[in-house]
Amino acid sequence: MGEPTLLFVHGFGCAGSDWNAQIQEFRGRHRVIAPDLPGHGAAPLRSGGRFDTLVTALLDVRAREGGRSVALIGHSLGCRVILEAVARGCPGVAGLVLIEQNIVGGESAQLVADRVQSVVDAIGVEAFLRPAFQAMFNESSPPQLMERVLERLERLDPDFAQRVLIESIRWEASEAMRLARVDMPVLLIQSTYLDESFQWHSLQPGMSTPWTRLVMQEVPRAQLQIVPGPGHFAHIEAADRINQCIRNFVDGLVTDAVGMQGDAAVPFAG
Repeated sequence: MGEPTLLFVHGFGCAGSDWNAQIQEFRGRHRVIAPDLPGHGAAPLRSGGRFDTLVTALLDVRAREGGRSVALIGHSLGCRVILEAVARGCPGVAGLVLIEQNIVGGESAQLVADRVQSVVDAIGVEAFLRPAFQAMFNESSPPQLMERVLERLERLDPDFAQRVLIESIRWEASEAMRLARVDMPVLLIQSTYLDESFQWHSLQPGMSTPWTRLVMQEVPRAQLQIVPGPGHFAHIEAADRINQCIRNFVDGLVTDAVGMQGDAAVPFAG
């Protein structure tokens, strides 16, 4: 299979099977990996699992399965997982695709995390998450998709879910610093915007969000693609359009790699 390997990382409460449309699309040309992260899908959760557990698991998959070069492709929380993995020195990363990431705390991440913690302590993590997940879908979203996502949410270990939720918000406090160190091409794909009140909004071409503005400011080789219409699970709801965005980006990585080799540049490490 051609380089790079495509390593897909699902979001919070999701599973590797969410990438089935991308697996079908790309497996004929690239090696494709879409694991279940710990505590998700069929992957067991060890005692004390937290956000760091997800990052470590991704680095383990990269070490065990990745090829000479890899494109990391994340959805929602999966974007934070791959950015943290890159910050920890994940080897041979040719590029990143960040689908449907958002900022909810930003510079006030610690305060927002504390506020969310108070609400979760009062009503329980399940009562906090269910309406938040329901709002990820719009009138065009397939009802069966929402049912599947909500059913999986109920299977999450509550203590694990609470730790990951709070820690992933606190992670935003150092997000700009991590982005400033990203020296590979990055593709942002956005269909929706989550504001600081945890309300979801649809995006149209030409619009931006605090997240997209931060990335475009901090990452020199970043590009933004707005895909209007679908809800937060754009890679499922609008798979053909998302696949085209990914294909164009990955083809550009391959072209860049060939050009670098032609110039006697050092190849991707792995």
